[in-house]
Amino acid sequence: MNKTNWDQYYQKPYQAAQFTRSITSRNLLEYMQNGLRRSTVKFPTITEIGGANSCFFEDIYDSLAPELYRIIDNNESGLDRFRQRISADRLSKTTLINCDVLKIRDAFNLGGKDGLQLSDIVFSVGLVEHFSPEETLLAIQSHFHLAKPGGLVIVSAPTPTFLYKVARYLAEKAGVWIFHDERPLEIPELLSGMKELGEVAEYKTIWPIVFTQAMIAARKRSQ
Repeated sequence: MNKTNWDQYYQKPYQAAQFTRSITSRNLLEYMQNGLRRSTVKFPTITEIGGANSCFFEDIYDSLAPELYRIIDNNESGLDRFRQRISADRLSKTTLINCDVLKIRDAFNLGGKDGLQLSDIVFSVGLVEHFSPEETLLAIQSHFHLAKPGGLVIVSAPTPTFLYKVARYLAEKAGVWIFHDERPLEIPELLSGMKELGEVAEYKTIWPIVFTQAMIAARKRSQ
Protein backbone atom coordinates (compact mmCIF):
# COMPACT_ATOMS: atom_id res chain seq x y z
CA MET A 1 0.00 0.00 0.00
CA ASN A 2 1.28 3.46 -0.91
CA LYS A 3 1.92 5.90 1.91
CA THR A 4 0.23 9.29 2.09
CA ASN A 5 2.56 11.96 0.72
CA TRP A 6 2.33 14.56 3.50
CA ASP A 7 4.72 16.99 1.81
CA GLN A 8 2.33 17.03 -1.15
CA TYR A 9 -0.66 17.41 1.17
CA TYR A 10 0.76 20.48 2.93
CA GLN A 11 1.74 22.05 -0.38
CA LYS A 12 -1.75 21.52 -1.78
CA PRO A 13 -4.32 20.43 0.83
CA TYR A 14 -7.07 18.03 -0.18
CA GLN A 15 -9.89 20.00 -1.78
CA ALA A 16 -12.54 18.76 0.64
CA ALA A 17 -10.49 19.91 3.65
CA GLN A 18 -11.68 23.54 3.50
CA PHE A 19 -15.30 22.42 3.68
CA THR A 20 -14.79 19.92 6.49
CA ARG A 21 -12.46 22.07 8.63
CA SER A 22 -15.14 24.39 10.01
CA ILE A 23 -17.45 21.49 10.91
CA THR A 24 -14.69 19.52 12.63
CA SER A 25 -13.41 22.65 14.37
CA ARG A 26 -16.86 23.42 15.77
CA ASN A 27 -17.15 19.90 17.18
CA LEU A 28 -13.64 20.04 18.63
CA LEU A 29 -14.37 23.30 20.41
CA GLU A 30 -17.62 21.90 21.78
CA TYR A 31 -15.74 18.96 23.33
CA MET A 32 -12.95 21.18 24.64
CA GLN A 33 -15.36 23.67 26.20
CA ASN A 34 -17.37 20.83 27.76
CA GLY A 35 -14.17 19.48 29.28
CA LEU A 36 -13.02 22.86 30.59
CA ARG A 37 -16.36 23.49 32.30
CA ARG A 38 -15.56 20.53 34.53
CA SER A 39 -12.19 21.99 35.56
CA THR A 40 -10.78 25.16 37.11
CA VAL A 41 -8.45 25.83 34.17
CA LYS A 42 -8.95 29.25 32.56
CA PHE A 43 -6.06 29.35 30.12
CA PRO A 44 -5.36 25.76 29.09
CA THR A 45 -2.20 24.25 27.72
CA ILE A 46 -3.05 22.42 24.51
CA THR A 47 -1.13 19.86 22.46
CA GLU A 48 -2.14 18.99 18.91
CA ILE A 49 -0.51 15.85 17.56
CA GLY A 50 -0.12 15.51 13.80
CA GLY A 51 -1.09 19.11 13.17
CA ALA A 52 1.97 20.39 11.32
CA ASN A 53 0.22 23.22 9.48
CA SER A 54 -2.74 23.17 11.84
CA CYS A 55 -6.06 24.17 10.30
CA PHE A 56 -7.62 24.32 13.79
CA PHE A 57 -5.13 26.61 15.50
CA GLU A 58 -6.85 29.95 14.84
CA ASP A 59 -10.31 28.80 15.96
CA ILE A 60 -8.97 27.21 19.13
CA TYR A 61 -6.60 30.07 19.93
CA ASP A 62 -9.30 32.70 19.47
CA SER A 63 -11.88 30.77 21.49
CA LEU A 64 -9.82 29.35 24.38
CA ALA A 65 -6.84 31.74 24.70
CA PRO A 66 -4.41 28.94 25.59
CA GLU A 67 -1.42 29.64 27.79
CA LEU A 68 0.58 27.40 25.46
CA TYR A 69 -0.28 25.67 22.18
CA ARG A 70 2.08 22.84 21.28
CA ILE A 71 2.15 21.09 17.91
CA ILE A 72 3.93 17.76 17.51
CA ASP A 73 4.46 16.37 14.00
CA ASN A 74 7.31 14.77 12.08
CA ASN A 75 6.67 16.66 8.83
CA GLU A 76 9.07 19.61 8.78
CA SER A 77 7.53 21.06 5.63
CA GLY A 78 4.18 21.42 7.38
CA LEU A 79 5.78 22.87 10.52
CA ASP A 80 7.61 25.45 8.38
CA ARG A 81 4.38 26.47 6.69
CA PHE A 82 2.82 27.04 10.10
CA ARG A 83 5.76 29.24 11.17
CA GLN A 84 5.40 31.30 8.00
CA ARG A 85 1.68 31.98 8.32
CA ILE A 86 1.27 32.64 12.05
CA SER A 87 1.95 36.08 13.52
CA ALA A 88 4.92 36.60 15.85
CA ASP A 89 2.77 37.32 18.92
CA ARG A 90 0.92 34.01 18.51
CA LEU A 91 4.09 32.10 17.74
CA SER A 92 5.47 33.29 21.07
CA LYS A 93 2.82 31.13 22.76
CA THR A 94 3.34 28.20 20.41
CA THR A 95 5.86 25.37 20.54
CA LEU A 96 6.56 23.27 17.45
CA ILE A 97 8.22 19.88 17.90
CA ASN A 98 9.35 17.50 15.16
CA CYS A 99 8.63 14.02 16.51
CA ASP A 100 6.91 10.81 15.40
CA VAL A 101 3.72 10.14 17.38
CA LEU A 102 4.81 6.53 17.84
CA LYS A 103 8.03 7.63 19.57
CA ILE A 104 6.73 10.31 21.90
CA ARG A 105 7.01 8.36 25.13
CA ASP A 106 10.64 7.38 24.46
CA ALA A 107 11.62 10.79 23.05
CA PHE A 108 10.77 12.94 26.07
CA ASN A 109 10.95 13.04 29.83
CA LEU A 110 7.24 13.61 30.20
CA GLY A 111 6.05 15.74 33.07
CA GLY A 112 9.46 15.85 34.75
CA LYS A 113 11.25 18.94 35.99
CA ASP A 114 13.45 19.17 32.91
CA GLY A 115 11.10 17.42 30.52
CA LEU A 116 8.13 18.15 28.33
CA GLN A 117 5.30 19.56 30.44
CA LEU A 118 1.97 17.79 30.29
CA SER A 119 -1.11 19.44 28.78
CA ASP A 120 -4.67 20.13 29.89
CA ILE A 121 -5.94 19.11 26.44
CA VAL A 122 -4.33 16.75 23.93
CA PHE A 123 -5.99 16.07 20.58
CA SER A 124 -5.55 14.88 17.03
CA VAL A 125 -7.69 14.84 13.91
CA GLY A 126 -7.01 12.49 11.02
CA LEU A 127 -3.88 10.90 12.47
CA VAL A 128 -4.35 7.54 14.17
CA GLU A 129 -5.97 5.91 11.13
CA HIS A 130 -2.71 5.96 9.16
CA PHE A 131 -1.22 3.02 11.07
CA SER A 132 -1.62 -0.69 11.64
CA PRO A 133 -3.95 -1.71 14.49
CA GLU A 134 -0.99 -2.14 16.85
CA GLU A 135 0.48 1.23 15.90
CA THR A 136 -2.93 2.91 16.14
CA LEU A 137 -3.17 1.78 19.76
CA LEU A 138 0.34 3.11 20.43
CA ALA A 139 -0.58 6.44 18.79
CA ILE A 140 -3.68 6.73 20.99
CA GLN A 141 -1.60 5.95 24.08
CA SER A 142 0.81 8.75 23.11
CA HIS A 143 -2.04 11.22 23.54
CA PHE A 144 -2.55 10.14 27.13
CA HIS A 145 1.20 10.19 27.86
CA LEU A 146 1.16 13.92 27.00
CA ALA A 147 -1.94 14.75 29.09
CA LYS A 148 -2.04 15.79 32.73
CA PRO A 149 -3.85 13.46 35.14
CA GLY A 150 -7.51 14.33 34.66
CA GLY A 151 -6.63 16.07 31.39
CA LEU A 152 -8.83 15.85 28.31
CA VAL A 153 -7.85 13.68 25.32
CA ILE A 154 -9.76 14.00 22.05
CA VAL A 155 -9.19 11.70 19.08
CA SER A 156 -11.01 12.08 15.78
CA ALA A 157 -10.62 9.62 12.91
CA PRO A 158 -12.62 8.50 9.86
CA THR A 159 -15.10 5.71 10.50
CA PRO A 160 -16.36 3.38 7.75
CA THR A 161 -20.02 4.29 7.46
CA PHE A 162 -21.82 3.63 4.20
CA LEU A 163 -21.50 7.34 3.38
CA TYR A 164 -17.72 7.23 3.92
CA LYS A 165 -17.34 4.13 1.75
CA VAL A 166 -19.31 5.63 -1.13
CA ALA A 167 -17.49 8.98 -0.95
CA ARG A 168 -14.08 7.33 -0.84
CA TYR A 169 -14.94 4.98 -3.71
CA LEU A 170 -15.95 7.94 -5.87
CA ALA A 171 -12.81 9.90 -4.90
CA GLU A 172 -10.60 6.93 -5.75
CA LYS A 173 -12.35 6.41 -9.10
CA ALA A 174 -11.88 10.10 -9.89
CA GLY A 175 -8.17 9.84 -9.07
CA VAL A 176 -8.28 12.54 -6.38
CA TRP A 177 -7.90 10.37 -3.29
CA ILE A 178 -4.49 10.99 -1.69
CA PHE A 179 -4.77 9.27 1.71
CA HIS A 180 -3.66 5.89 0.42
CA ASP A 181 -2.82 4.39 3.82
CA GLU A 182 -5.95 5.65 5.58
CA ARG A 183 -7.62 2.82 7.50
CA PRO A 184 -11.10 3.98 8.60
CA LEU A 185 -11.63 2.88 12.19
CA GLU A 186 -14.69 1.31 13.74
CA ILE A 187 -15.80 3.17 16.88
CA PRO A 188 -15.30 0.09 19.12
CA GLU A 189 -11.60 -0.01 18.16
CA LEU A 190 -11.18 3.65 19.07
CA LEU A 191 -13.15 3.27 22.31
CA SER A 192 -11.08 0.25 23.30
CA GLY A 193 -7.85 2.21 22.85
CA MET A 194 -9.14 5.22 24.76
CA LYS A 195 -10.47 3.14 27.67
CA GLU A 196 -7.04 1.65 28.37
CA LEU A 197 -5.80 4.92 29.91
CA GLY A 198 -8.88 7.10 30.24
CA GLU A 199 -12.53 7.41 31.13
CA VAL A 200 -14.61 8.12 28.03
CA ALA A 201 -16.71 11.27 28.46
CA GLU A 202 -18.53 11.50 25.13
CA TYR A 203 -18.33 10.43 21.51
CA LYS A 204 -20.14 10.98 18.26
CA THR A 205 -20.06 10.39 14.53
CA ILE A 206 -19.74 13.58 12.49
CA TRP A 207 -21.88 13.01 9.42
CA PRO A 208 -22.02 16.37 7.55
CA ILE A 209 -18.39 16.17 6.39
CA VAL A 210 -19.33 13.16 4.19
CA PHE A 211 -16.03 11.36 4.92
CA THR A 212 -17.56 10.56 8.30
CA GLN A 213 -15.43 10.99 11.41
CA ALA A 214 -15.72 9.46 14.85
CA MET A 215 -14.77 11.90 17.62
CA ILE A 216 -14.12 10.63 21.14
CA ALA A 217 -13.26 12.58 24.30
CA ALA A 218 -11.82 10.94 27.42
CA ARG A 219 -10.22 12.04 30.68
CA LYS A 220 -6.86 10.61 31.61
CA ARG A 221 -7.01 8.56 34.77
CA SER A 222 -5.09 9.93 37.74
CA GLN A 223 -3.50 6.54 38.36
